[in-house]
Amino acid sequence: MKRKITLCSLAVLLLGAGISKAQQNFTADNLVIVRVGTGPTALTVNAAAAYLDEYTTAGEYVQTIEIPTTASGANHGFVVGGATGSTHGFGNLSPNGQYLAIAGHEVPVGSDVATLQASTTPKVIAIVSNGVSSPVINTSTAVNIDNKDNRTAITTDGNSIWFGGQTLGVQYTTVGSSTSVQLTGTPAPTRGGLGIYNGQLYQSTNQNPYRIAKIGDGLPTTATTATAVSGLEATGSNLPVEHTANGFVFFDVDSNVPGNDLLYFVTELGGGFLQKFVRTDPDNDVWANKGSVAGGSFVNMKTLTGTLVDGVPTLYAGSYNKIIKIVDNAAYTANLNQTVTDVITAGPNMAFRSLTFTPGTVAKTTLPVTLTSFTGKAEQNFVKLNWITSSEQNNSHFEVLRSTDGKSFNVIGNVKGNNNSDIAINYEFKDQNPLNVTAYYRLNQVDYDGKNKLSSVISVEPGLAVLEEFTVYTSAQSVVVRFNSALKSNGKIVIYTTAGQAIINKDIVIETGANEVILPAKGIKNGNIYVALLNAEGKIQSEKFIANNQ
Repeated sequence: MKRKITLCSLAVLLLGAGISKAQQNFTADNLVIVRVGTGPTALTVNAAAAYLDEYTTAGEYVQTIEIPTTASGANHGFVVGGATGSTHGFGNLSPNGQYLAIAGHEVPVGSDVATLQASTTPKVIAIVSNGVSSPVINTSTAVNIDNKDNRTAITTDGNSIWFGGQTLGVQYTTVGSSTSVQLTGTPAPTRGGLGIYNGQLYQSTNQNPYRIAKIGDGLPTTATTATAVSGLEATGSNLPVEHTANGFVFFDVDSNVPGNDLLYFVTELGGGFLQKFVRTDPDNDVWANKGSVAGGSFVNMKTLTGTLVDGVPTLYAGSYNKIIKIVDNAAYTANLNQTVTDVITAGPNMAFRSLTFTPGTVAKTTLPVTLTSFTGKAEQNFVKLNWITSSEQNNSHFEVLRSTDGKSFNVIGNVKGNNNSDIAINYEFKDQNPLNVTAYYRLNQVDYDGKNKLSSVISVEPGLAVLEEFTVYTSAQSVVVRFNSALKSNGKIVIYTTAGQAIINKDIVIETGANEVILPAKGIKNGNIYVALLNAEGKIQSEKFIANNQ
């Protein structure tokens, strides 16, 4: 029978930096803690080795993995500050759950703080993932940047990396690189949290007027600007009353509101807090506070992760010496109503840094399908809809909805989903009976368990709708072209020989409905084959005909 242990008893299993059991791949849906200290020796502020402790969510110990402190091949050494109050060595799990990114430094173990923070000290990013049978730790990324404490990092795919420190804002780099791109200068400090939710990058900070900043649009890789999430703005730096954000988690729990709509964050300032916010405007990024809890179990809380369990937000928060479980029993729009349980406690001379789910875990912070784009385009006789998902879980199908006013929608088709996927998948649907007015489309994604999520609405203007009536007649004096169109536009008719020579070229005005264009038959020879081409603002229709000038 497994037993719940603390890191006090775990210290007996560790001899210096030695690990007592063989390393194995992480198990999905467990927790992994970045830890410093092994027990026998007192912690100091100097550089220390970092360990990854795996636990079940019930607090049962699984294994410990050390991040190598010395260089080997393309990999750099990796250390973090050893003090209980250190703000670096924090990590985040990628949105697809495959990669854990952790921020650190490359100096010898025992180096003092000044050496850790020196501009000449490489700032290292560790990328941790499951391998064939045991975890793979890639520390080939070491950037020469003067951001003092290298605090936190995140990746999407094990290659693209975003990271932040005490200064110089949010940076972008790629695995194996020694340089980075500064995305934002303000806010300069990253407090300990970077997160990607619904394809958007966020940063927690203690710089006015931010608590949590939205970094550009989506996942920027070049210089951009940061904006404070509306409703969360602070007016004082490091003031307890402002509850500066550290670790944070966004959720998307309302299928009728596109994007994130629920937020929790923790901070160690002012005695420690957990805050809850909900989005109040479905069309804009505006948030309102829905309660907080301070002190007690929340003292010194710096890191936060979470998932939805049967639709209920379940959070795990960490301080330097304790991991707690938090369940919000209230409806997502109601005031915070938490149940708190102690899960893991650090032993003497040990300190926790960050807390995430293990690589291989896809935390449920939204309904299972992530839609990254949805577009529509009018073709000659149909409207083509395209969309892309970046990940899917339990995805049964998409209902394609259409409306004439953008409010009342009807189902016009279904497209089968791909169940589970962590790669980009492209979808296409053709509306073969398009409207002759502006049409509005949206998707309704449906899981196998019946849960659904509506996409945002897109509009498509009608295109040229040339039907079977597109015909060409000739006589001795004229060429007659007849066709139907769904809208009024400018156009052009060109008559070509089979050798490609244009012999008639005329600009026209296309009217809605039936059109008849009469062209002079000059150059048209009886019995020869020609091609009539109709171009309506880039939309092409052609018809081959034999001249009959009798």
